[in-house]
Amino acid sequence: MLRRLAIALLLAVLCAPAAFAQNDKQGSKDYPGLTRMPDHYIYNYDMFQYDAYVFPVTQNGKRTEERVEGKLFKMQYLAKNDVAKPSALQIVRNYQNAVKAAGGQILDEQSGGYWRDTTLLLTHLLHCGRRLKH
Repeated sequence: MLRRLAIALLLAVLCAPAAFAQNDKQGSKDYPGLTRMPDHYIYNYDMFQYDAYVFPVTQNGKRTEERVEGKLFKMQYLAKNDVAKPSALQIVRNYQNAVKAAGGQILDEQSGGYWRDTTLLLTHLLHCGRRLKH
């Protein structure tokens, strides 16, 4: 199922404030259909025409890993200074709800210590994973 996916998206969302500029990195933009958390900005952004990423996936109660090749976006969001910081769970649920509302699926979710990880599948052939640290 996942081998047919052509576009991979990796989003890293950190909830720590930065001590420098709080504007989106020049040339960056949000991925269409996925809105960022309020009061966050794109700190780091890379787009690769062709790359690969390994995503955790749970199918039939068994956790495996799927390697997806295609266009890869890496985005790192930071919370702006002087705003209430959302929890990692709040951020994960925000993206899960957005993907479900767009007809997508939650393929995996895990947490440990200060991070949460979820793998989401959008029906328009977008596979995204995100590791959230708080």
